[in-house]
Amino acid sequence: MSAKRGRACDDSGGHSLAQRRIRYDDDDYDDIDIGHPHRQDEHPTSAGMYGFIFSLVSAGLLVVVVILWIFMQQEEPGRQNLERTRWMMYWFLLMDVLSFFAALTATVMGGRGLAASNSLYRGYSLTALIVGIIEMLFTLVFGFFMTCAVLVVELMRNAGG
Repeated sequence: MSAKRGRACDDSGGHSLAQRRIRYDDDDYDDIDIGHPHRQDEHPTSAGMYGFIFSLVSAGLLVVVVILWIFMQQEEPGRQNLERTRWMMYWFLLMDVLSFFAALTATVMGGRGLAASNSLYRGYSLTALIVGIIEMLFTLVFGFFMTCAVLVVELMRNAGG
């Protein structure tokens, strides 16, 4: 009689305790409304695409500097306007710093896009990483050159020549 009473109170549908534990500990939550467990590869990001865009912005800023430099040199080849050259050097230095930070952002986003948990835009991520590193090196060298050029122009201006 006690077996029947225990069985009557048991609402497991005739399953043993071990079977109920297996069902309870099972990771299949399809029919439960509490949500799915989060896996690492469930939430890919678009960081690779953003990194690629930042690398293009960085390259675009450098192209603008080169084009402005060419136009500045061809405008008045016989006469040097030292004041305009001085301000353009400062402008080029500012563009170089902005380009460096865009390349740094591209490198970070490209690295994030190459994470094992991310499956989106892997090619763009790799491109952003490589181009961002190359652009950072180029902007560092160009920034050093521009800083020296600005210092020379300032020395010439202050020396009166």
